[in-house]
Amino acid sequence: MRKCKICGEEFFIKSARNVYCSKTCAVKATNDKRKDYKQKWYLNSVGRTELLPIRGSKDRWIHSKFGYVLIKVKGELVYEHRMLAEKALGRPLPKGVIIHHMYGPADNHGFGKLVICPDQSYHILLHKRMEELGYGKNS
Repeated sequence: MRKCKICGEEFFIKSARNVYCSKTCAVKATNDKRKDYKQKWYLNSVGRTELLPIRGSKDRWIHSKFGYVLIKVKGELVYEHRMLAEKALGRPLPKGVIIHHMYGPADNHGFGKLVICPDQSYHILLHKRMEELGYGKNS
């Protein structure tokens, strides 16, 4: 006799692999494992590991790898600097557009600190020019 890991009922062992008393308990255990795995995978995929307590918003997260701020807009996670650039333009950003942070860290979006670059080559050119002028490496 063995105890089921899900419901706690005792059952007769049919094979050495039996850990659950029924198919229902086995499916429930598998779904619980998948749910935990999916949640961890999702959080890691967007880098959403640290909640930001600033500005009184509960839906502001900082990307663990890049340092960018993620916010929830209409139930979807988006980068805050991209949303601010769209607001400044008054329309959605075109495909291939890169948002460059002029000065300071990636979570500082003060007035005049974001530059909308038409493509990655222009963004790289900005970095080169800033290094030539002595501003060092920036996002």
